[in-house]
Amino acid sequence: MAGEAGGTSAGIPGTPLDKTAGVFEEILNREEAEKQPPKKPKAEKVAEPEPVAEPEPEPEPEPAAVAAEEEPTESEEEEPRYVVKVDGEEFEVTQSELLAGYSRTKDYSKKTMALAEQRKSAAAAEKAAETERNAVIAERQRIAQDAALFEKAMKAMAPQEPDWDTARQTMTPDQFAATYAEWQIHQNRVRIAEDKRRQADARVEADKATAYTAYLSEQNALVLEMIPEWQDESVRKADAAAMRAFAKSKRFTDAQIDAVDDARTMVLLREAWQHAKSVTTRPVVRAEISRIKSATPGGAQSARKPVSQMAKDAATLKRTGRVDDAAKLFEHLVDL
Repeated sequence: MAGEAGGTSAGIPGTPLDKTAGVFEEILNREEAEKQPPKKPKAEKVAEPEPVAEPEPEPEPEPAAVAAEEEPTESEEEEPRYVVKVDGEEFEVTQSELLAGYSRTKDYSKKTMALAEQRKSAAAAEKAAETERNAVIAERQRIAQDAALFEKAMKAMAPQEPDWDTARQTMTPDQFAATYAEWQIHQNRVRIAEDKRRQADARVEADKATAYTAYLSEQNALVLEMIPEWQDESVRKADAAAMRAFAKSKRFTDAQIDAVDDARTMVLLREAWQHAKSVTTRPVVRAEISRIKSATPGGAQSARKPVSQMAKDAATLKRTGRVDDAAKLFEHLVDL
């Protein structure tokens, strides 16, 4: 029965031995499964879905826009600040302001240099033009001198004009005609020389007039610089009228006054007029000052002397401390 009981108990589920065998078998199966590679699952067949209208793809953002979104803005990122000194005063500026200021300064320096070059070129061109103009003026003066010499030589070479009535009586018609033709030819040459000389003189005079006009313009600008008050036209006209009257009182004529074309002479004339005017009014001013002094109480010098002496005695007493000096000061106090 024992053998039967043992065989029977091995095949009966639920007994302790059966449970132990099951656990042991499960452990062996798990270890064997871990040693074997995992099996790939078979792909299941999926029914293809019906085609659906795909929505249009949204445009991809540009790299610059993406970078702008990713990078922090200037306002989010604090700029470095620097201290600059302008005209002795310090200012705090950001880096962008500093760079902008440098760009403006660089641009200004570039334009200033370009302007300086333009002025230099203009000055050089003006100097060259002036040199050329002076050369032309000198050449015209030389031509005028040569024309005058030529005219003088032609007149010196001219024969004496014949007595035409006597020539008609003493000469044959052919001789008279030849003499008269020769005289006319010489006279035409003299007239040509005179015309050339007059034309040359006219050109020289025109050059002088142009130069004098430029000189007057320069002197007018200089006198306004030396007498700024004359920028006011009313002041200038009033002074000019008074200066003319003053000059005429010194026996200058209107023609002589009008011939003054040098700014320095004009300034000297104005200073002389102003000095004469101050000398004329000086006695009146002095009389008025004397009147005011005499009318002012305590204005006389004698009234101020005791006060001055009392101050001196007080200073002496302070320095010495003597009784006699104190008595002198007391006398001044009694007199007051």
